[in-house]
Amino acid sequence: LAGCLGFSMPMPPGAAEMMRATLADRAKLLAYDANRDNDISSDELENGLEHAFAELDRDRDGVLRASEVTEANARLAVLDDPMPPLRDWNQSGAVEFEEFAAWDRGRFRRTDSN
Repeated sequence: LAGCLGFSMPMPPGAAEMMRATLADRAKLLAYDANRDNDISSDELENGLEHAFAELDRDRDGVLRASEVTEANARLAVLDDPMPPLRDWNQSGAVEFEEFAAWDRGRFRRTDSN
């Protein structure tokens, strides 16, 4: 309405950056949209995360060891993904699935509208 009257309302500080980040997050999550309906369900997210983790877990031991983490982080750098590098946050000696999935689960929560 304000735009129709010839003036605009200022956006709160950081709002434009948040909108851009949310759109970028949604674009990254669309890779998990298995049925290509442009809507990502939590099941699609989890299935996609499991598939991506399994692809990186070359030795199929259920965790990402140092060489696998190095390879994954190199892929992220090439993709220009805002996801921070994978790290062994719980210091178990490897990146476990929960550590791997945390960032995209957060993206999902930030962008999920239903």
